[in-house]
Amino acid sequence: MNNDLIQDIEKLGYKLISEASGNEEHEKKNQLPHRYFYIPQNNGHLANTDFFLNEQIEFVHFTSLDCLDSILKTGTLRMTSLASMDDKLEMTYPMNELGFPLTEKWIKGKSEIYCLSMCCCSEVENNKTTEHLLWKLYGKDGNGAYIKLRFENRISDWVQYHLSRVYYSTERVSAVKRVHQKMSDAIELDPKICCFFKNKIYEFENEVRLLFDCRREGTSTYTVTRAGKLLFPIIHSRLDSQKFGSTYVDLPLLNFHETSGVFWDIHNPTFVNGRFPETRMIEIVLGYRHEPAKLETLNSIYNRFGIQVSLTKLAEYF
Repeated sequence: MNNDLIQDIEKLGYKLISEASGNEEHEKKNQLPHRYFYIPQNNGHLANTDFFLNEQIEFVHFTSLDCLDSILKTGTLRMTSLASMDDKLEMTYPMNELGFPLTEKWIKGKSEIYCLSMCCCSEVENNKTTEHLLWKLYGKDGNGAYIKLRFENRISDWVQYHLSRVYYSTERVSAVKRVHQKMSDAIELDPKICCFFKNKIYEFENEVRLLFDCRREGTSTYTVTRAGKLLFPIIHSRLDSQKFGSTYVDLPLLNFHETSGVFWDIHNPTFVNGRFPETRMIEIVLGYRHEPAKLETLNSIYNRFGIQVSLTKLAEYF
């Protein structure tokens, strides 16, 4: 039974990383030695799981015009710490559902995983009701914009980055709960899998997540320095009043930077070699509150970066 359960969690992407020797007490009780299973940082390891989205499709990210100005200035998108997300039960809800202990280590780890929330473009643009609701909630009620993105390198090569749909029921990972119920004294599981789940009340979002995992405990995190200077990863603190002190990391865009490696001034091909998402912004779609004249102004700015600006088709209703 235990072997079957271990095989079940391995099918979810878990891999044994460490094993402590059993003692006499364990042997008397016929218990396994303590083992720690983690979700590897190599995204290709998740290729045969539900947490690997390899479709060559475009994605949508809702934002404000102020954020568009910031993108133009920096050539990057911001990936926000899970600890700073609007959902205050981020990670906590699935951890409770699956029986993870809410230890200080994992609470801290939540702040060291970064997220860019998106939707599949076709699922937004082919459903007017969904698109309208997302504009109301995340697009400044039609006064903002959404940007279309695509990833131009193989996601199986990414390291520390994951691309997955979000799921709104933990039933597909029930093996995790069974491990906690039957083998918690012998097995510890990486809670990173909880990043791919949210409360059912958010199901209308059909969210897709790009995650960056730079936790310092429970996994392998890579850093790059030169002459004592940290090049990667760089963690920024927000200084604006809305989310003062929350942290984010940059996601460079190919429209403004030759490659992600060039952005971070990392030129070692052995290290870079496809490990970062090579992300391109294809189009900016303005919300339904904008006048068509706004298009000419923004197209004159963004066209030179290979970015088209258009108006949402919902504008005909407003």
